[in-house]
Amino acid sequence: MNEREQDERTAALHPIGVVARRTGLSLHVLRAWQRRYGAVVPVRTEGGQRLYSDLDVQRLRLLRQVTDAGRSISQVAQLGVDELSALSAADADGAGPQPRGDDHSAAILDACLGAAERMDAGVLNGSLMRAAVSLRPGEFLGDVVIPLLHEVGERWHAGSLGAAQEHVVSEAVRRALWWVMEAYVDQDGGPVLVATTPEGEQHELGVMAASVVALEEGWRVMYLGASLPASEIAHTALRVDASVIALSLVNDELMDAVAVEVAGLCDALPAGAVVLVGGRAAAADRARLERAGARVVTDLEALREVLHGIAPGVGVLPRVGA
Repeated sequence: MNEREQDERTAALHPIGVVARRTGLSLHVLRAWQRRYGAVVPVRTEGGQRLYSDLDVQRLRLLRQVTDAGRSISQVAQLGVDELSALSAADADGAGPQPRGDDHSAAILDACLGAAERMDAGVLNGSLMRAAVSLRPGEFLGDVVIPLLHEVGERWHAGSLGAAQEHVVSEAVRRALWWVMEAYVDQDGGPVLVATTPEGEQHELGVMAASVVALEEGWRVMYLGASLPASEIAHTALRVDASVIALSLVNDELMDAVAVEVAGLCDALPAGAVVLVGGRAAAADRARLERAGARVVTDLEALREVLHGIAPGVGVLPRVGA
C-alpha cells in the first residue's frame, strides 16, 4: 500500500452492509476475499465491528470488475488501486480476459460431475468452494448447486452413478452450503427465519439452500438441521420471535404425518408468523399443505420473492440479477 492509499485509510469508515451495497459483492464473498486473500483489511471498533474506508470500497469495486472479467482473485488481490484501474480499463477495451458468464458456471459443473464419476472428493470439494467464493450466492445456487444435484439425481436413477457417488456429492454440497451460511454469522438486524425439516425428513440440502437465500436477503437465520418435531420447531420459533419458519420436504411417504405436524405448527405460532414449505414432496401435495395453513414455495426464486414481500425493506444486498 503506497503513502496515498495509507492516508486514505483514515477517511470515512463504513459498515459491511454499506460496502456490500456499494460494491455489489455478497457478504460471503467480501469476507472470503478479506480472510483468504487479504484483499482489504478493515478497521475494528472497540466493540469488534469491522469498518471499511472509501479506499477499501474503491478497491473492492475494481476487484469485482477484474474478476468478473475472468481474472482469479488470488492473482489480483494484492494489486494497488492504480494497477487494478489499469487492468479494468484494459478489460473494458477488450484487451484482457473476457467475462466468464455462463461458461464459468458450466465449467465448474462439468468439473463437479467428472469428479463425482471418479469419486474424487478433493476435486469436487475444491470446485464447489471455488464456485462459492467466485459466484454470488444466487448464481452459486442456481447455476451450480441445483443443476449439479438434479443431474446427479437423474444419473443415479438411470443407474450411471451409484449411491456412494451420490452421497459424495451430497456431502460436498452440504459442506459448501454450510461454509456460505457461516459467512453470515455476525450479521445483525433483520427479522428471524427458523430453518429445518419436519420429523423424519433427513434431506437437508434444500433447507440449507433456502437459508442461504434468506441470509442474502438480509434475514437472520436460526438453522436447526434436519428432522425436528413440530413442538420443538414451534418452541424455538417462539423463543427467537421468528417471522418465518422454512421447512423442506422431499420424502412423499411422510406427507400424511407432515400435514398433521404442519397444521399443529401453524396453530402454535402467533398471528403473522408464516410457515413456508418447499421441496419435491411439498410441491406434489401443495393443496393439503396450504389447507393446513402453510405456504408452498416451488423454487428458490419464489422463496426470495416471498421473503422480500414479507419484509420489503430488509435486504442489505443487491438482488440477484439487479
